[in-house]
Amino acid sequence: MPKLRVSLLVAVLACAIPFISSPVYAVVEDCQSVGSEYRSALNLFQTSQSQSNIKFKELVKLKKKADRSREACIKTINNEFKIALRAINLKYGNSSGSREEKLTFRTMKDSEIASATLLRDKRIRDLISIPELPQKPIKSKIKNKKS
Repeated sequence: MPKLRVSLLVAVLACAIPFISSPVYAVVEDCQSVGSEYRSALNLFQTSQSQSNIKFKELVKLKKKADRSREACIKTINNEFKIALRAINLKYGNSSGSREEKLTFRTMKDSEIASATLLRDKRIRDLISIPELPQKPIKSKIKNKKS
């Protein structure tokens, strides 16, 4: 009877996990364009002839926003990985049978965990890196000298 309960729980979770994590996928899709606003503002700033401190301050704000967005994407990817690990552990939780069957289940579980880990690492590597800030513009101090 306990084996039936575990199987039923795994089946219910297999159906529920896609619905639980569906809003998460929407956030990850936004991760493909994370920092695009900052990168375009950085290009404009670097090509501009007049680099003012005001524009630089706006650039700093955009960089902080891009860094926060990238960290949120990494957190989302890691949360999805944790959900996948929980599902794998539930799937192979109570394996009973002969020694060979247990070894087979353990090998399959390890394989699925390795696959999930590789997927998570690839998704984090594929995130676009945020370029560093340029050097702060130097204020030009023009003093009116009286002759």
